[in-house]
Amino acid sequence: MPRLPHSTIRSFLLRRRGATAVEFAFIIGPLLALILGVVEVSVAHMNNSRLQTSTQKIVRFVETGEGRCAPQEEVRDLFCSYLGIHDSPSCTGKVRILVMPLPDLLARQNVSFDQASNAYEPGVGGDRMGVRAIQKHRVFFPYLGALLGADSGGSGGGGGSSGSQHMYMQATQIFKNEPFNSETPCAS
Repeated sequence: MPRLPHSTIRSFLLRRRGATAVEFAFIIGPLLALILGVVEVSVAHMNNSRLQTSTQKIVRFVETGEGRCAPQEEVRDLFCSYLGIHDSPSCTGKVRILVMPLPDLLARQNVSFDQASNAYEPGVGGDRMGVRAIQKHRVFFPYLGALLGADSGGSGGGGGSSGSQHMYMQATQIFKNEPFNSETPCAS
């Protein structure tokens, strides 16, 4: 086997053509993962913030007595409109809201999203109440979903495709109803 001259090996090692492409190939994977991770966490944080705000609005609706005569579906639709979900079927699959006296809410504290059903018992003036809202959030990037603790599988309402991942966000608020007059009959 002929031996290469020392100058040929040296010139090969000193060449810089293509070095940038190789460096880019090493960097692009982690860089994309970082960018996608930031997007996923930002969307989840935005949805969680919207869930907290919507729950606060429902608390105000109940604690002032304004919602004491409202039917359960109306409260759910109002809550979904605060979340920005404006079609009822989509809301039914993505959101559970429980408004009830505190002892009843505490008895249902370990209920999963699929087992939970919407409940609305506004109580009377002076009652200690609780509101728990659970929202199903679809994770866009599966590998990041696993890191964020997402639930894999498409089961449980929402019409998600098989294999999609979901995170369940929850907001809970405890309050005392203002002393409103609960004796006044509701308008039909």
